[in-house]
Amino acid sequence: MRRFVRRFAFFSASGFILSLLVHILGLLNKAPFLGWFAVLLHLGIFVAFFGALVAFFRLRQSEGKDFWKRALRASPVWMRWVLLLFFIYTFANFFIFWNKLFNL
Repeated sequence: MRRFVRRFAFFSASGFILSLLVHILGLLNKAPFLGWFAVLLHLGIFVAFFGALVAFFRLRQSEGKDFWKRALRASPVWMRWVLLLFFIYTFANFFIFWNKLFNL
């Protein structure tokens, strides 16, 4: 089971790094180094979604409030800060997109 989890963790981390590089290149108006194969990175969401869905249903079975506290209780502090930075980055990226959309 550990080998299975490590392989998926490696797969997820490599997909995240590749998608982050492609996204940064897109913000800088550069062509992605993967060419049109960069579109295949969108399929990686299904790998992450399956694991998140299983974890969600396991956590939902336990009654009570504070879902995020229960979900992040075993994670290190740095991981909580990275999650917060991703949420901030998501909203910042949305506003960058919105600004570019109406200032064409």
